[in-house]
Order: sequence, then structure tokens, then C-alpha cells
Amino acid sequence: MLKHGAQTLFSASDLVNFMGCAHATVLDVRNLATPATFPPEDESAVLLQEKGIEHERAYLERLRREGLTVVEIPGDGTLEVRVEATRRAMEAGHDVIYQGAFLAGRWHGYSDFLLKHPGIPSALGDFVYDVADTKLARSAKPKHVLQLCVYADMLREVQGTTPPSMHVVLGTGEIVTLRTESLIHYFSTARGRFESFADSVPNASTGDPCGHCTFCRWSQHCDDEWEAADHLSIVAGMGRSQRTALRQAGIDDIGGLAALPDGTRITGMQPGTVAKLSAQARLQAHQRQTGERRVELLPAAPGRGFARLPRPDAGDMFFDMEGIRCSMAASNICSALSPPRTARTTFTRSGLMIGKARRTRSSRRSTS
Repeated sequence: MLKHGAQTLFSASDLVNFMGCAHATVLDVRNLATPATFPPEDESAVLLQEKGIEHERAYLERLRREGLTVVEIPGDGTLEVRVEATRRAMEAGHDVIYQGAFLAGRWHGYSDFLLKHPGIPSALGDFVYDVADTKLARSAKPKHVLQLCVYADMLREVQGTTPPSMHVVLGTGEIVTLRTESLIHYFSTARGRFESFADSVPNASTGDPCGHCTFCRWSQHCDDEWEAADHLSIVAGMGRSQRTALRQAGIDDIGGLAALPDGTRITGMQPGTVAKLSAQARLQAHQRQTGERRVELLPAAPGRGFARLPRPDAGDMFFDMEGIRCSMAASNICSALSPPRTARTTFTRSGLMIGKARRTRSSRRSTS
């Protein structure tokens, strides 16, 4: 989202952000009037960007090796200059257009690749262009599809017909092809919702932790707000549906949850869950007020907690992959740490991998 002269221009990222969290769109709109300062990218984000560029360039070289004519749109001109260069390249009928630029109404964007599709008449001649984007992911995600739809819709403005297909070039090298007509109507609805919301964002808006936080540039901003407000999400073990139920009961922060009398019932929550979360809130509220960390030992329950782990063994390995966002990096790490073929590995729902190396028959200990 940016100011372009007297106009506000939207991008594919703006639509993806809105579908993930409407509060992010509110913050984006406010940022146009009062720009915020963001911290520099961390090392993992920089690594992902570098790997993404490598993947993109590798696909570009692959297209060249196939003998296709490739034209690259320079990235040093104004938006209008790049848009015009893209239009001329399309009219010239090049097989591949790299880093094409688009401007259509309130939307703008830069596609990774435009791929010539012969045999379909358009305003350009007896051919059209499809849009393709490279992604490090192992599978096509909804946000990838939305991004491609934004480009496909702007591409339609230039060539006079909807591109028949959209392509996602995955980090594995696989190419996922999607029929544009089967997705463009959903996109049109989503775009309409976004534009209506962005044109009249609410004066009051608060965020709530969600899956989009992982990718959102406003995540630290929201974290600071939640910390200052003693937000319910700070309570360990608190889920989204539980926060909703508590708010409907008039409980909006850690202090209110910590003060619940024993035996309080909350509609939509099990009594045991209410008691557990209230006890957890009391511990955290005490620590936030005094700095003292209290610990309450819970009675051991068969089949719960650590009792679910396999019996200890000298060959046990614990490896947490939760923080590895790049699938290619994860694959490399897993290859380097892979146990021998005789190993047994288990993945738990929490993301914990437990590997137990099996002994040979001659050295295996007897168990009872």
C-alpha cells in the first residue's frame, strides 16, 4: 500500500494481509498518514530472501536453456516507465518476460514471469501470456494463489483476455498449474471486500494473535500493545476460542482471569479448563506485578505430559524444527543430522522429533 501522487495504490501483499488479519490493514492505512519505523530484517528473513532470489534466478536460467527468448524489464525506472516497457515487450511477443510491471486502476504489482501461450487470440495477436511466480514452499498456498490472481487480473487489462493458467514454481522444482477461471471469481469477491474495508477502516481496531502474525510486519507492534494491556493471549495455554468465550463473559485481561473465584463457569468452556487457565493467569499476574516467578507442581497423571514419552534410551535424540521457516534449509539440516537407516523416528504433534537408534541383535539390552 503506497501513495502514488494523489492516489493510494494497492498490491497483492495488501490483499493477502487483509485476508490474514483485517487489523493489519487498519495499521497499513494509518501508516500512509503517519509512517512507522520498522526494525531491520533478522538473519532468517534475509536468508529466505536470498534463497528466494536464487530460486528465481535458477528458474530464469532454466527457461533460457530451453531456448526461449527472454526479456528482462529494468528495475531502475519509475512505475509508469516499467509498465510501458512491459507492455512493449508483450506486444513484441517475447517468450518470457521477467519482472513485468503492471498498473491497473488502484492496483499495481511486479510479476516474476510472464510466459507466452500461443494459439489463443488476444489484443496482442494469436497468443496470450500466463503469469508465473517462484516460491520456496513445497506446495502452493492460498496466499500464492491470491497473489497470482492480482497479477492475472492486471494482465487481462493489457492483453484483453484472462490468462488461461497461472503457475507456481515450487522450491522443489515442481510447477503447479492452476486454471485462472476456476479461481478468479473468488479473488474478485475478496478484492471487493478488501477495497470496501480499506476505504472506510474503523477508528477503533485491536488485533488478536493469529496465524498471520508469523509473516506480519506489525507483529512487534501488536506484541507491545498486548503486553501493555495484559492481553489474554499472554496466558500460557490460552487458545483463540477460549479468549472469545472469556471476553463474552466480560473477562478481558490477565487480571480479570486471575481473579475468578474457584468453580466459576464460563459458557463454551469446560470447568477444568477454566480452573487451569485461571491458575496459570494468577501465576503470571504475580510475576508481572512483583517480578517473582512462582512454580506450582501439578500431580502426575498417567498418559499425560512426560508420561507420553518413550522409555529413555542412550540413542535418544531430540530435535525441534519449529523455528525453521525455509523448507530448503530444513531439508539440508535434516540431511546432515539424519540418523542411520536403523533408526526409528517419531514426530509428535508439538513438532518434537524423537529418534531412537536401534541396537543390533548382539548388543540389544533386555527389557522387562
